[in-house]
Order: sequence, then C-alpha cells, then structure tokens
Amino acid sequence: MKKIFLTLFVCVVAVGFSHSSAEAATLHAFLVVDTQARNIEESVKSDLRNMERELSKISAYTDLELNKHVFTESNANSKFVNSIEKTEIGEDDVVLFYWGGHGFRTKSKDENGNPWPSFSFENDHTGMDLLDITKYIESKQPRLVISLADTCNNMIPDYCVPPMLKIAPKGEFVTSRDQYEQIRRNYRILFVDSSGVIMGAGAQPGQYSWCSWSGGFFTLSFLDAVKSEINEESTSWDYVMEKTRNNMTQFNPPDKQSPQIEVNLTSLVN
Repeated sequence: MKKIFLTLFVCVVAVGFSHSSAEAATLHAFLVVDTQARNIEESVKSDLRNMERELSKISAYTDLELNKHVFTESNANSKFVNSIEKTEIGEDDVVLFYWGGHGFRTKSKDENGNPWPSFSFENDHTGMDLLDITKYIESKQPRLVISLADTCNNMIPDYCVPPMLKIAPKGEFVTSRDQYEQIRRNYRILFVDSSGVIMGAGAQPGQYSWCSWSGGFFTLSFLDAVKSEINEESTSWDYVMEKTRNNMTQFNPPDKQSPQIEVNLTSLVN
C-alpha cells in the first residue's frame, strides 16, 4: 500500500556535452511501475518519468549503453522476470531494478529476519519479495546491482496476502566543460567504478511509503540525492543513500516513514 499526502512540482532539465568512449558496458534498467495501482496512479507515473530522465543522464555521462525495459499498465506483472532472464548481462554491466506500486509485509518476514518489503501486482493479483528479485539479479553476476522499491512495508493479515511468486528532481544546467567533467566523473564513480549490491525501500517494516502527485517521497529523495552528489567534488554510494535518507525529512508525511537502505560495495579504483 502507498498513500498520497501532499503536492510537489519537480522539473527535470539536462544539458550535456558529447563524449565518445570505446567502453561497451551496459546499464540494464528494469522499471516495473504499476500505473493501475489504485489511488496512486498519477504518483507512480511521475516516478516513472523522473526515473527515465535520470537514466538518460546516467547513460550520457558514463558512456554506459542504456538497455531500458519498462513495464506499465497490464504489463506491470510478474512476467517482467522473463525479460530479466532473457537479457544477456555481462560481468562489467550494471543492473537497476525499480518497483513503483503497492507493497506490504507479512509476519513470516519478521520471523525470518527479512526487513525488505514485498510488492503486489494490481492486474494479476500476485506478489513478489524485493529480496528474492535482488538475489535473482545477483545470480546473473553483473558488476553492480541497484534494487529499489518505492512501496509500503506495513503488515497485512495472512488472508490478504496474494499468491507469492518465488524466483531462484530537479535538473542541473551544465555551464562549463569543467562542470561537465566533474559531473561525468561522479556519475562514473557511482555507476562504472563500483561493484556490489545496493538495496533501498521506501519504508521500514510496519510503515507506509507516502507519495504525492509528483511522485513517491522515496523516489524523489533518491533522485534529488543523486542530482546533489554528482555536483560535489567527489561522491560515493554511501553519501547518495545517506542523503536520500536525510531528504525524506522535507516531506513531513503524516506517519513516520524511514527508508530502508543497504550498501555492500567494493571500489574498482585503487
């Protein structure tokens, strides 16, 4: 479940310089956004637009070839896993998974020590665990996995749980070449020079993940953190995710909402 609270306006503008590279690594993005999710349709549509804009900038600044898969409306269902399975993923590639829609947790998650939410598909009435899909992506052995879910993590009764499927923004204006090189360097630190797994969810166990018509508070906080960090002299995923956590305070949701974040990375730069 995801709830609507206040209205924001975010405009994203990207201006860059051309840059050629012989590197062939790919950024595979799987955006599963349930635009039919009741009561939050407009919010998740905004999230999708914001994520797609950011992915285009990431690709432009890092020279990672963007391989984008978007699943919305009736296609936002469990079959998205088939696309991941069929995608050839290289050892130097990056995989980003993003879910936008309703979510929940069950008592068994607490018993098993699993803090991550599950999410439910509106049109095929099934569910999936964020941890399961992350581990599945890990098994394909990309260099970097980024797994995000802007979704609720509140407890629901067992009789309400759908059948669970198991599987093995504000824009920056670049005004100079120096600024462009700085932004490019920081994007590459995040998406080229890092290896490992990043997980993030919009809420802790028992909490709702709130949103507005402009998008989910977690998604907006994450994208604003990336935008801020790529303009710093240097950056890291630890800084990005900590800033994501801090950015959540500006939205003042009616109930406590604290993002859940886990970063397990190694740097590829000595």
